[in-house]
Amino acid sequence: MKTTFYLFGAVLSAFFFAVPLQSQILQWERFLIADSAYDATVSRLTKTRFGLFTNVRNEQVLFSHDKGRSWQKAKWNGLGETAIFSGNPYILDFQESPTKLFTQIPYLCFSADSGKTWETVPSTLANMPAGDILVLNNLVILDTVLFALRNNNVYRSYDDGKTWKYMDFFVNAADTSGGFSAFFVDNIKVEDGVLILFTRNFWDEGRRLISYDKGSTWRFDDGIPLPAEAKKTSYVRLQENLFLAVRRYEQNNSVFFNHWLSRDSGKTWQTFSLLDSKDYISGHIVIGSTLFLATTQGIFTTSDKGETWQKESGIGVLPDARFSYFTLDGNTLYAAVYEKGVYRANVSTITSVSSSYNQGFMVYSPAPNPSSDYTDLTFTLPRAAQAGVTLYSTLGTEVWRSESATMSAGEQHIRIDTRHLPTGVYAYRLTVEGVSSVGRIVVVR
Repeated sequence: MKTTFYLFGAVLSAFFFAVPLQSQILQWERFLIADSAYDATVSRLTKTRFGLFTNVRNEQVLFSHDKGRSWQKAKWNGLGETAIFSGNPYILDFQESPTKLFTQIPYLCFSADSGKTWETVPSTLANMPAGDILVLNNLVILDTVLFALRNNNVYRSYDDGKTWKYMDFFVNAADTSGGFSAFFVDNIKVEDGVLILFTRNFWDEGRRLISYDKGSTWRFDDGIPLPAEAKKTSYVRLQENLFLAVRRYEQNNSVFFNHWLSRDSGKTWQTFSLLDSKDYISGHIVIGSTLFLATTQGIFTTSDKGETWQKESGIGVLPDARFSYFTLDGNTLYAAVYEKGVYRANVSTITSVSSSYNQGFMVYSPAPNPSSDYTDLTFTLPRAAQAGVTLYSTLGTEVWRSESATMSAGEQHIRIDTRHLPTGVYAYRLTVEGVSSVGRIVVVR
């Protein structure tokens, strides 16, 4: 069966995927949060450097500093010790700066003692009375800088939210296409160290603004070609050249979705028909060479970059239900299921860290990073081996490759040439005898 789409005068062929095999690649077990009374109402786990955090819907925040062996209730200074507030519909996310933890409920709260006690962040915004509780639409943290979205305005803080400065990013944005004026900011996020604003104008035309320098300068970047009307379609890179596009639309007061996959960075698109129009994707994670996709129909996996798919859920103890989130803590993968609890599995069997060669194989951060001409990648080999580095753009296109060479045991270096590359974020892959290590390099001009 074929469907035809038209985009920029090009005809995109779309075909339906075959029904996935029911084949589980991990051994899952039920993971109880505190006790069974809380377990069924947990919809998300967040891993921070302090431990695991979750909120029990409509009740409280729980945390564990010992990988889930024991749990404690967080305390809220001035807000009570249990209730966040009555009828709270939020599934909390927890973010960390170098000194504090943050969450939104929806007002911004912080913890300075590893999540044991929380208090609200007082507002210092110019358009709010001093001392008011700071309510945000979204918060992201990039290194040591906080970025807040509130009522279509974006603010930046360098001191963990004590003071905020309004960001007039449209004045600094270099619009190479011309004729676009952004009036609304729908969302803000960080991808691979790049700050992204999703904007639109009064005619509902959407554009992406990106910044490589933490919001000091901006430029428009509309990304890859899409299989449907751009202003109603969003996309995310799942794995190297594999992209997912989703179009959300309303019909008869109900919300529906179209899903497409591209295995060539948006050049061609295929209908992802494993999901129905009422299904949606809530998260994904890549472990080794395997991509895990959390959906309302369960978990799907692919180990060949989207060419074939398997159904992970619906076997053994893992239910075939609405999955809401993935969290990876070392070699343990957690999967939260809406109103059915949390499950976990050991992923060492499918990652490169399980390779016998990995014993003694260490990779250090590239330096300098950011880079303008060269950056050196340093690593230690336990024995002589073939080693090589490949550099990719954010679209998954190979932009540089070193010559694979046999290197002796001990500390080694590979110099990555970035002189020909424009400003941006790039992913590198160091491969040594089947073991891969990936990271990112920022190029500035």
